[in-house]
Amino acid sequence: MRLRLRDSAASRALWDHAFELEYEVTLGARDLGLQLRVVNPGAQLLGFTAALRSHIAVEDVREPNVRVLVRKATALLLAAR
Repeated sequence: MRLRLRDSAASRALWDHAFELEYEVTLGARDLGLQLRVVNPGAQLLGFTAALRSHIAVEDVREPNVRVLVRKATALLLAAR
């Protein structure tokens, strides 16, 4: 799943910088990948810091359910919009 966010009039009212952000989540049979990419399309210097957390609670680690993990990861991503 890939989510993209770009600056807008609403974001500029809160933080006056041009930016493009892309967040990609990949789910494998035994792994979860998170990648964040930030681009500064403006002429102004842009300082940016981020922290990605990849832990998702599961009921029993001996029997992970991929569908539950995908559902939880999707819910977290949509809530962050």
